[in-house]
Amino acid sequence: MDVYFDNSASTRVSEKAIEIMLKTMREDYANTSAKHIKGVDAEKYVKDAADIIAKTLKVKKSEIIFTSGGTESNNLAIIGTAMARKRYGNHIIISGIEHPAVYRPAEFLMEQGFEVTILPVNAEGEVDLEVLKSSLRDDTVLVSVMYVNNEIGAIEPVDEISRIIKAKNKDILFHVDAIQAYTKFKITPKTQGIDMLSASGHKFHGPKGVGFLYIDSSVKINPIIFGGGHQRGMRSGTLNTTGIAGMGVAAKEAYDDFEKKIKNIVLMLFLSLIFISCATAPLTGRRQLKFVSDESVAQSSVAQYNQMIAQLRANHLLANNTAQGKRVAQIGRRVTGAVEQYLRANGMQDKLQYLNWEFNLINTKDINAFALPGGKIAFYSGILPVLQTDGAIAFVMGHEIGHVIGGHHAETASSQNLAGFLMLGKKAIDGIVGGAVVSDELAQQGLSLGLLKFSRTQEYEADKYGMIFMAMAGYNPEEAIKAEERMMKLGGSQNAEILSTHPSSENRLQELRRFLPEAMKYYKK
Repeated sequence: MDVYFDNSASTRVSEKAIEIMLKTMREDYANTSAKHIKGVDAEKYVKDAADIIAKTLKVKKSEIIFTSGGTESNNLAIIGTAMARKRYGNHIIISGIEHPAVYRPAEFLMEQGFEVTILPVNAEGEVDLEVLKSSLRDDTVLVSVMYVNNEIGAIEPVDEISRIIKAKNKDILFHVDAIQAYTKFKITPKTQGIDMLSASGHKFHGPKGVGFLYIDSSVKINPIIFGGGHQRGMRSGTLNTTGIAGMGVAAKEAYDDFEKKIKNIVLMLFLSLIFISCATAPLTGRRQLKFVSDESVAQSSVAQYNQMIAQLRANHLLANNTAQGKRVAQIGRRVTGAVEQYLRANGMQDKLQYLNWEFNLINTKDINAFALPGGKIAFYSGILPVLQTDGAIAFVMGHEIGHVIGGHHAETASSQNLAGFLMLGKKAIDGIVGGAVVSDELAQQGLSLGLLKFSRTQEYEADKYGMIFMAMAGYNPEEAIKAEERMMKLGGSQNAEILSTHPSSENRLQELRRFLPEAMKYYKK
């Protein structure tokens, strides 16, 4: 079985397109310019295709000119416009990532005395809009920008480009190379301010050797092919009835149930993302969503942590040299030693290369503690009177380190990115189909509810890690339960940040008691 991954270059012709093409070759083969019955029958295919394509764009069918493909369409739009409007100016603008079918005609025009400005693009391949604004001149007659880049997939902000152009001068024509965009987007030139638009049949399951150019009825351009005056003199030559018929059918197939198709594509992408991004939590075997690596999170978090510590030091808020600071560090060394032992014993020694332990006590009344990927651990002094014992401190420290070992930071970052992806996908669908499919509020509510479970699950896992690590470090795991009972007494204390995302204390206590026998196996008095 052949596997084909080059649809951006060319697509397989659809079966329905093949059927109608065979019919034109076998039965309705006459010249569409002929006045006899067979000619009229053949012409009907052309009219039908023009009608289909015009409806997909919400334009008049008389505004569709059939060509031999995207290259000819681009040449006709660019050269034809320039030659027709040279008395108004000799300046045209294109982007720096255009197809040769655009920049070669631009080079030709330069040889004819025209000036061409090439717009730079940003790292995402998008046209620099500020440069566009500054490049527009009184003698600018045409701007040509491709909708979707054929190599990097960049999608240009066509609507915004049009607004900028028309704000400068409504008579400047805007041509869009939509060869990679037509049938992938719902394009409406009249509302998007597009004066001319190019497309090619073989990019959307039509045949090769046929395309079209939409030209707004108010736009006058010069033909570049002369002969029998076909298509109102805009493009002479006997029409490729077979190709046009096949392209019309392919366009109809592409846009039938368009919204549903786009939703299904986004859904498949989402499910694929979930599938390829699944990992396994080391302790519990739980499946995790992780398409952000622990390493990348470690790099960014360490940089942020160092910046925070530098600010705290400058404000004299570090208490590392106090008795309590030394106490936290001493407990930390015992716990982290146990962590390293656990990782080696369980085949996870590769994680050690990203751990450079550091302990800091922050002088604040806040009741909190945290550990970051990279091995950066911080306790707030306000939590120590609540914890009281070394064992309780060891449990909280082990718990926070458990988040690191369990990959919870990367998992949370992935969830946040996923939420962003889903909202971006929703907005993309809205843009493609031309309306809101789901309200932003409803989508956001769904995301919040869907991601809430991750936080609770992570906390339970971290508790288990904390009990194991404290036990291996020589602290009685029963202290974890006592520590949680003391935390319960805090109730709704405003300073108890550590409780803000944690499971309810009763449920947490229940889980701690359930896991205690397993944790005791690691405890040696």
